[in-house]
Amino acid sequence: MNRFRTGLVLGLAAGYVLGTRAGRERYEQIARAAKAAWQSQPAQKMRTEVSHAMPAAVSMAVEKVGDLRHHNGDRDIAGAMPLD
Repeated sequence: MNRFRTGLVLGLAAGYVLGTRAGRERYEQIARAAKAAWQSQPAQKMRTEVSHAMPAAVSMAVEKVGDLRHHNGDRDIAGAMPLD
């Protein structure tokens, strides 16, 4: 059993070292692509649309939760017992 653990630790260490060497380069590539996507015109348009729609969506959600609580007699929405 000890040989298995030693082999496992050595394998994990080797995988870590090899992965970090290749991983940093790939990470930088992914980070550049993500930054370019975030700053693209379609992404900016989507963020603007979402930020304008968010207040109405939050208000609607709060209203729905209030309706559910009122309908359920102020019980837990999921129907579970309160944790008091």
